[in-house]
Amino acid sequence: MYIIKEKDFNTNSWSGGTTTELFIYPPEATYAKRDFGFRISSAVVEDKESLFTDFSGYMRRLMILEGEISLQIENKEVRMPPYKEVAFSGADKVSSFGECVDFNVIYRPEYKARVEYANEMWQIATNEWVIIYNLKGDIDVKVDEAIMKMKEKELLVIEKGSEKKDIQILGEKIAAIISIID
Repeated sequence: MYIIKEKDFNTNSWSGGTTTELFIYPPEATYAKRDFGFRISSAVVEDKESLFTDFSGYMRRLMILEGEISLQIENKEVRMPPYKEVAFSGADKVSSFGECVDFNVIYRPEYKARVEYANEMWQIATNEWVIIYNLKGDIDVKVDEAIMKMKEKELLVIEKGSEKKDIQILGEKIAAIISIID
C-alpha cells in the first residue's frame, strides 16, 4: 500500500486538451507501446467536440469529475453529468461534446474494473486492487487498522493481497474509487 503524489504524475497534451497518467500496471509498461494491463488517467477536455483514441483490445470506464458532456458511443448518445460512470469497448467509435475533467480506466478484458464515487466502506477480496484518487481536500483512508493520510489529487494504491481488507474513507469522502480484479 502506497501513495503517489501529484508531482509524480505525467501530463501530456492531446488534440482535445491534456491527459494526466495517474497509474499504469505493470510499472514497466508504457502508454505508447500499449503493453499495459490497466492504466488510470484524468483528462481535461478543452475542445467542445473531440474523438476518443482507439484502444482496440482494451475496455474503458469513464467518469466525469467536473463539467458535463455528452458521448456518442457508436450510435448511442449518453449524457454524462458529474460522477456518472459509463463502460465501453476501447474499439468503439466515441465522440464527446462539451468540456470536462474526466477520470478514465483502460484495461485488458482479462481484468474486471469498476469506478465509483466514494461511499462509506468496502471490503476487498484477495485478488482485487483498490486505487483511490482524492478529488478534494485532505482525507484519511483507513485500511484495516492502518490510517493513510492523503492530500488533494493524490492516489492511494492498495495492491491485491493474501487476505480481505476493510477500507473506509474518513473526511469529506470526495474521492474516485477504482476496483480492479484479475
